[in-house]
Amino acid sequence: MTSLDIGENYFELRYVRQIESGARVKKLRNLKFANYVAQLIGLKSVDEIESYTSGMINRLFEHPGDQSMIEDALHDLNHAGIPIHEKTLTVELQNCEKKARSELSEF
Repeated sequence: MTSLDIGENYFELRYVRQIESGARVKKLRNLKFANYVAQLIGLKSVDEIESYTSGMINRLFEHPGDQSMIEDALHDLNHAGIPIHEKTLTVELQNCEKKARSELSEF
């Protein structure tokens, strides 16, 4: 193995780790955001919150993207009679990402 091969392997491994790290942050962020919305709706029991959270995460597979997640949350909140602005949800999603990054950087 040449030093060029070692360098290539290093950068490939580093790239893969960055992608995996980003995916973990996004997953935790999405869970935090779904929990936030569930609490705003007024869900109290652990089962209700888990059910809502998993439903929101599953909808992301059908309609991926941050905007889709915000629109789903906005729809659910409006349906529950809770007035909220899209900008508020966007800011909360960003806050959830910061919290997720912080939590995962501790490990």
